[in-house]
Amino acid sequence: MNLYPWIKWLHILTVLIFFFTHGTSMTVAFQLTAEKNPDRLRALLDLSRRSLSQMSMSLIAVLLFGLILTFMGPWWKHIWPWLSLVLLIAMSVWMTWQSRTIYSPIRKALGLEYMTGVGKENPAVQPVSMDEVNSLIARSNPRLLTSIGLIFTLIIVWLMVFKPF
Repeated sequence: MNLYPWIKWLHILTVLIFFFTHGTSMTVAFQLTAEKNPDRLRALLDLSRRSLSQMSMSLIAVLLFGLILTFMGPWWKHIWPWLSLVLLIAMSVWMTWQSRTIYSPIRKALGLEYMTGVGKENPAVQPVSMDEVNSLIARSNPRLLTSIGLIFTLIIVWLMVFKPF
């Protein structure tokens, strides 16, 4: 029995699951700019945070199935799968860093737990004024994150479909 089509199906399925779970964070990023109620802002940020574990697990599955496919097929000798892997890792690292830089200060300002450094969780602190929270939210740029993510994703999909080198 040829397992390659099944592994490819699982790879595509985990990509879809990743995008479904990631959609929560994207929606929250855009909604924050319109929301003024601090309780609703906290709820939105907590919703986004709760989607991170599913998003991370699905991304690991995407990587795992992609690597399995690379070695199951004749692809490991080619450049395109390795370039796809490098681009996916670079995009993930940049987006994680960028998102943490933007949203951790907002979480802190709202009196929620927040992240600093490499995975260092910090306890909630006293909330600041809504003017400061709104100022932090105004500096967020969900369109930039979305654009960078879309460009990288389109390049990776192009590499996988056309296998140029």
